[in-house]
Amino acid sequence: MPAKKILVILTAALLMFFSCKDPELLKRIEDTKAMAIEAKEKAESIKAQVSFSEIFEQGNSSFESAEGAFEAEEYESSLKDYESALTFYKSCYDNAKKAMDRAKGAMDKADVAIKEAEEKAAAAEAEQKAAEEAESEETIEDEETGNADVFNSADSSAE
Repeated sequence: MPAKKILVILTAALLMFFSCKDPELLKRIEDTKAMAIEAKEKAESIKAQVSFSEIFEQGNSSFESAEGAFEAEEYESSLKDYESALTFYKSCYDNAKKAMDRAKGAMDKADVAIKEAEEKAAAAEAEQKAAEEAESEETIEDEETGNADVFNSADSSAE
């Protein structure tokens, strides 16, 4: 965990402890904030903020609102906003992951189609080569037979 994140969490914990009478609520706020930060980082790790920028921005907005509510000592509001941020970040990640999975499936299908096309092309090329070789052999046999006929007619005229 980066030092900045630890410092933010510790500062928030100290502020909550000294300004709020409900330590359970403070713990829930701290845990939810940490989960929201983790969900945001997870979404960013797959560049979800690019494909689903509106959802991601809603998460950012909720997170900022939670921070402001916390500073104003509106702890219930802060908790709800952190929960909203967490939900938006998770949704952003889930949507991006599904889109990536669909794209991967399409790429896999395309790879299979390419492989099949390459195999068909190779088979057609082999057939064409075999046909050319067979035609070449027939030409050689015709030439040999034609030459033999020429020699045979030459022999019969010599007699």
